[in-house]
Amino acid sequence: IPGKKTINVTGTSNLQWLTITSSAIAPNHVRNIRLVPQAQEFTHTSDVFRQSFLDKLSPFYAIRFLDAFRTNGHPNGNWNTRTKVNSYTQADSTGLAYEWGIMMCNKTQKHAWVNVPHLADSTYIDNMARLFYQTLNQNLSVYVEYSNEVWNGGFLQHHWLVNSNGPFIPSNWGPNPLYDPNYGPSKNAAIHFNRVFRIWKRVFSADSTRLHRVLSTQLTNMGHTNALLSIVGSNFDYLAPTWYFGVRKQLDLFTASTTPQQVIDTCRKNFFERNFPLIKQAESAAANLGKTLVFYEGGQGIDADGDAQHPALQAFYAAQKSNSMYMLYDEVLDSLRTRNYPLAMAFAFAGGNSPFGSWGHIPDVDSAATLSSSPKYLALIDNLPANIPGCSLLASNPERKVTDSDFRFYPNPANNSITTINTQANTKIKLIDIRGKLVLERELQSDNQTINISNVSDGFYFIQLLNKNGSSTVKKLIIER
Repeated sequence: IPGKKTINVTGTSNLQWLTITSSAIAPNHVRNIRLVPQAQEFTHTSDVFRQSFLDKLSPFYAIRFLDAFRTNGHPNGNWNTRTKVNSYTQADSTGLAYEWGIMMCNKTQKHAWVNVPHLADSTYIDNMARLFYQTLNQNLSVYVEYSNEVWNGGFLQHHWLVNSNGPFIPSNWGPNPLYDPNYGPSKNAAIHFNRVFRIWKRVFSADSTRLHRVLSTQLTNMGHTNALLSIVGSNFDYLAPTWYFGVRKQLDLFTASTTPQQVIDTCRKNFFERNFPLIKQAESAAANLGKTLVFYEGGQGIDADGDAQHPALQAFYAAQKSNSMYMLYDEVLDSLRTRNYPLAMAFAFAGGNSPFGSWGHIPDVDSAATLSSSPKYLALIDNLPANIPGCSLLASNPERKVTDSDFRFYPNPANNSITTINTQANTKIKLIDIRGKLVLERELQSDNQTINISNVSDGFYFIQLLNKNGSSTVKKLIIER
């Protein structure tokens, strides 16, 4: 093939640079470059997406294109200068062309979750909505959100919304045209949510069931949520906080002797004692308007706040591959299910460890996802509801069975029953209150046995499994109605 060059890639880095140091003078300069895997030399125009990526993505329900579309700090609000399918690169500051994201959803039959850039004017918003309405398969829905975490001072979109003149705002952005000096940051953000939701609703009016307008909010700030709702009213479909659990507030407590299990135990405590009650507060705020919750992001959020010298950093990394991490995901997702939330997105798909966080649920898309390498990913898959179209459980993998002495049960917090997992017949289970009083005892006849606790009062309990070999395991249970 004329112009074909074969490049042998060496090393272990995921990032490779190709530099052109010289070229002939126009019109014979190097152009129309395609860099493709050798195995796809003749199929790359039709097989746009790598098969290993599609395979890992296949079980899930929806794709949120937050980073692919470069949402945070997105520098463009003009529809004519957006990234297009034939743009010279799909990896600059304006991100992937929307058409490629739509093609991915159509090919994989996944619903789309998109973030409208914070600078987008009404023409941009209208054209973006029409593109998704007209080209996303008619059997697929789109979740639309304005920008990302507009409450977060770490992102430029927050500062632009409040009309900041700080040096970190690019001068060519111009001021926020909808800024109201009588409003605070949250209400100024709500004005933009309102505009996005109204325009998308108008475009999808003939097929409105395909559109889900997501009002994303900060889980730990009900003041922000209430301010958004005071402006947006009922002009949305879902309120969306996060379902993260992490250790950021306890960083000073961790030392070089900290174990991965201690890290995970802190995550569990933080979620169930702090974040889960906040989720229920957000649920109540949505219910007052006849709405429910979805979650725009979630999962473990263990990080060292960027400190590469933090003494517990290796424990943070080791926790990512622990069986206990799988079990914690189980507990958290089971608890979300007890509230009947219809959708919980996880951040992020693939990626490695960093002092700023170990966000990837799998290290990379090319490696096999095993319990020892990818417990977070497998926990997501094993918790997919099989009755939702688009979700498909993978073939049973015996390695996923947690074989340590710990048993599992769900949900936690519980209501009127719990179901045990990985227990043997002829073992006993005891429920003990915080004063040490035995309140319930049952003999288990099989695995996956449901135990009625409807007569047990709300509160904090210890649940003890007595194995046939004489060993026992104790876990915590919260009963809450």
